[in-house]
Amino acid sequence: MSSLAHIAVHHSQFPEQVRRDLLESLRTRQVNHKFHYDSVKQTQKWLALHAAYSPSRTDSDCAAIYDQGFAAAAARVPRGLVHLLGLGCGGGQKDTRLLKLLQESGREVSYTPCDVSAAMVLVARQAALSVVRPENCFPLVCDLAWAGGPEAVDVGQAFQPAGQRGFQAPRSGGSKAARTGRQECLPCALASVRTWLKKMRRSVQNENVQFEISA
Repeated sequence: MSSLAHIAVHHSQFPEQVRRDLLESLRTRQVNHKFHYDSVKQTQKWLALHAAYSPSRTDSDCAAIYDQGFAAAAARVPRGLVHLLGLGCGGGQKDTRLLKLLQESGREVSYTPCDVSAAMVLVARQAALSVVRPENCFPLVCDLAWAGGPEAVDVGQAFQPAGQRGFQAPRSGGSKAARTGRQECLPCALASVRTWLKKMRRSVQNENVQFEISA
C-alpha cells in the first residue's frame, strides 16, 4: 500500500477563503463551526468527544437505526459499481459500515469522504480502507456551506475512476447502467452537493424513510 494519500481541496477551503471566514467569525463574535476541528489536535479531540457521547457510538438502539437505514439504502441500489459520497464524513465509521454492507452484497465500491477538515477526511479514508481499495478512495476537503454557489463541487467530474462514468442511483431495479457494468453513484455523482441534498430531502419525504450518512 502506498504511503501517499491524494486529497482534493475545494476553493472554499483555500487559504484566502479560510482567512475571510476567520475574520468574519471575529467580527460577528460567532465562531464558524469549521474552526472547531481545523487542526490535527482539534480533530483528535472532536473524535474522542464523539466516541464518548454520540448516541450512534454509545446507544445500541441508535446504532440499529443506522444499520436498518443502511440496509434499506443498499436494497435500492442495483448490483454493480457504487460510489458513496460521505457528506460531513467525520471519522467515517458509519460510512464504512455502509460500504461494507454494499461490498458484502456484491457491489464494487468507491468512496469520497467529504469534510471541512483535512485531518478528518484522512481519518475517514483510513477507516474505509478496510473495505475500499486506496485507488478507489477520493478524499475531498470542502466547506459544504459554499457547495451551492459559483464554486459548486461537481463530484462526478472530480472523482470518477478513469474509464468509468457516474450515474445517480435509480429508484427501482433493472437499471441499464447495472446491466452494462457502468458505475452507479450513491447518492449522486453528477450534481452539486446542494442539488443532491434537495433531491434527498424530497425522496425522504416521499418515502417516509429517515437515515443519515455522516459521522
